[in-house]
Amino acid sequence: SKAFDLMATLTTQMIWRQIAKLANSKLNGKYNINVDPSIFKGDTRPVEKVYAEDIQTWIDALNELSQAGEPALAELIPDHKQGDVYSLPTEAQWEFVIRGRGQNNDVYHFGKDEAQLDEYVWSGRNSGVETHPVVEKKPLVINGKEFFDMHGNVWELMADSWDGVSPLPGGVDPIGTEGSFRVLRGGSWSSFAQDLRSADRGSYGPGNRGNDVGFRLLRTSN
Repeated sequence: SKAFDLMATLTTQMIWRQIAKLANSKLNGKYNINVDPSIFKGDTRPVEKVYAEDIQTWIDALNELSQAGEPALAELIPDHKQGDVYSLPTEAQWEFVIRGRGQNNDVYHFGKDEAQLDEYVWSGRNSGVETHPVVEKKPLVINGKEFFDMHGNVWELMADSWDGVSPLPGGVDPIGTEGSFRVLRGGSWSSFAQDLRSADRGSYGPGNRGNDVGFRLLRTSN
């Protein structure tokens, strides 16, 4: 029911590193964020090997920098404005995008044909057992806006909590709050067709730190 912007790509190691450095140096010693946590190194590869707690701390720091008017954010994040608020997407928001604003109920955002996966997805059948730079595969396009790696490369951490069995909650602007797991969507470089479906849901336990899990930022304006 509320407008939001979803980042076109997974959060890259370069973006993670630059914002972590800003937070560590400019926010009065409040943060001590690992600037280079990933196993598969590369500026334009997605950041991974981070706890859910690490990601939330990084986002908290980003929001403090945004509220403070840090000028470097405008160079790092397209169309950033002072006071913009960043978060993880909810499952409902993520599904709204991958399903083309609710108009695409196929198995994958590009349709049903599994043979097309390699055109759109880094997965267990073509990844070489590692992540890859963002923007190398075909995007999902909605109203002229491109979204890359909605399937594959790394699982995307959601804002929702989950008990591992409950269905996606209904209602307006729903968010799951049950259980100690966090929801993962989209599949990864190690996934095969079943786990790459638009409807598939994975879980991320407390304290987990996987080299196949990252995240995509969501933005709202004050």
